[in-house]
Amino acid sequence: MKKDKAVRKAEFRAALKRGLKSLIGPIIACVIILIGILVVMFYQEEEEAEEIIRVNAYDGAEEEVILESDRLKFVMDATTTQFYVEDKKSGAIWYSNPTDSDSDTIAQTAEKGALKSTLVLTYSTINGVDTIFDNYTYSMKNQIYDIEKGEDYVTINYSLGDTQKEFVIPPVIVEEDMLAYRANMNPGEASLLDNYYVRYDINNLGKKDNKEELLSFYPIMETNVIYVLRDSTRDNMRSKFQQMFEAAGYTYEAYLADKELDLKVKSSDKPVFNVQMTYRLDGDDLIVEIPMDKLEFKEEYPMLYLSVLPYFGAGGKNDEGYLMVPEGGGSIINFNNGKTAQNSYYANVYGWDYATARKAVVHETKAYFNAFGVANGDSSYLCVIEESAPYAAIQANVSGKVNSYNSVNALYNIMTREQYDVGTIYNGNMYIYNENPLTGSLKQRYTFIDSNSYVDMAKEYEKYLLKKYDGYLTLNDDTSTPVALEVLGAVDKVRQVMGIPVSRPHKLTTYKEAQDIVQELNADGIDNLSVKLSGWMNGGVKQQVLNKVKPISELGGKKNLKNLIASSNEDGIDFYLNGMTNYAKDSNILDGFMVFTDAARFASKEKAELWEYSTTNFGQATWTDPYYLLR
Repeated sequence: MKKDKAVRKAEFRAALKRGLKSLIGPIIACVIILIGILVVMFYQEEEEAEEIIRVNAYDGAEEEVILESDRLKFVMDATTTQFYVEDKKSGAIWYSNPTDSDSDTIAQTAEKGALKSTLVLTYSTINGVDTIFDNYTYSMKNQIYDIEKGEDYVTINYSLGDTQKEFVIPPVIVEEDMLAYRANMNPGEASLLDNYYVRYDINNLGKKDNKEELLSFYPIMETNVIYVLRDSTRDNMRSKFQQMFEAAGYTYEAYLADKELDLKVKSSDKPVFNVQMTYRLDGDDLIVEIPMDKLEFKEEYPMLYLSVLPYFGAGGKNDEGYLMVPEGGGSIINFNNGKTAQNSYYANVYGWDYATARKAVVHETKAYFNAFGVANGDSSYLCVIEESAPYAAIQANVSGKVNSYNSVNALYNIMTREQYDVGTIYNGNMYIYNENPLTGSLKQRYTFIDSNSYVDMAKEYEKYLLKKYDGYLTLNDDTSTPVALEVLGAVDKVRQVMGIPVSRPHKLTTYKEAQDIVQELNADGIDNLSVKLSGWMNGGVKQQVLNKVKPISELGGKKNLKNLIASSNEDGIDFYLNGMTNYAKDSNILDGFMVFTDAARFASKEKAELWEYSTTNFGQATWTDPYYLLR
């Protein structure tokens, strides 16, 4: 049967060959081109499908890395990348991590890893299964990071993942180079290599050696005799070989080159994340920066959140101090206050991202400024989020809740996601992730203060803002009490027009009445007055899309509005016209707004339809009209 099958195959090939010879030349050319395109596309897809994340490795070059300015001294332990900052003015020392976390009786095993970390990331999957990696457990512990020391900075390239530690020894090496390194070893060391490296000569292979397979793994052996490290070599021997090769002059650059010779190594399907973190001293401040374009992770494991220096300056159970958080105009959380039954503090800097959907609002977390701090003993620090603040949230905990320490830090939303419905074909959760993750840098500035007063923290923040926005901000020199006044012009009210319910502006305060109110207050001695006029155009408070400005005729028309503005200017009153630029309410195509083209989109590609929220059940008030976030 096998012979008949072989005969039929041979006959088929012969017939096919005769048929091909009779084909017209152009047709043959088209077929060849088409096959070529398909082959290229196939191999391109195969090549793009394998996403490789390079794993960094510490080479042990230094044990201590130091940066120093007139005010600060930064000292990093290169074997862990944990550090401390000494304020030479006050003598205070701020540690990146608690120094006694191993003895913490409250923290669980996973939390102890976070206590020793300078980064904590959260990644997910398409099914929405979230996993937390801290860079102590998944990087420092196995030393899968490298350190770059510059004149005024130090950069650490972390690889976070459940990966093997890399040893700086050649996995594959050409014979010429191997003999050169062996010549720098003693005879015992050189002979030891023979037990763990296999020599391959393409012209003298063993009977069990598969030539084609070896060439696919090591193409270099076609022109060179090579040595290949046995896969069964244990870590203790790899460590010994690393010392031997290093003493013989083997470098990390040579290791990277030799790794390229080994095509047998397959990238792991486990999640691996590369994060670059840079420290720099800027006068009296410490700068911490993480560039987003240096983040590397596999598409199937998107990074959701990144927490930077989660326990920097954390206070212990025996410390006296407080955490400063950006709640309202600034609030403090005392160390060790015993309020462990309460929720942890959490607030989004500048509020919720309205391009992400939410079904209910129980707590409206909103921080109005981009700073937080810690006071411990007689000293304190203020941290200002200089870049990517709109993507940050401030979180804080007191001792006794998850561990024995009082801490505050920034958490960044790297990539947003939305759950979507796949119908009855799947019962679980499915998520889609934003195709455009966060760009720019995560940048934090730490200012160290020789005082434990929150007033001094506020003064430092004031100095920072005046310097950063020089020319835009000026110090307030008010001599009388400031008064802020909001005047409502018109609200929206549904009326029947020819039997059809239509939203129309309902007059509350005309432009002339508003002018009289302002002038009367000013005449009564309130001269430090700021006035905001709401509901003055485009239909009222529930304003139509702002692609044009149309004063409300029921309030007195354009002439009276101009008189109101001119009168306020003459009296030296700050006058503001309030209007929505980010949303479209009560707007349609006749107003210049089209939902499908002008509304922003969630990560799920659904239009960003927003709702008011019920004060009774905190859910969406779906009995009201929705409005839209603009692109």
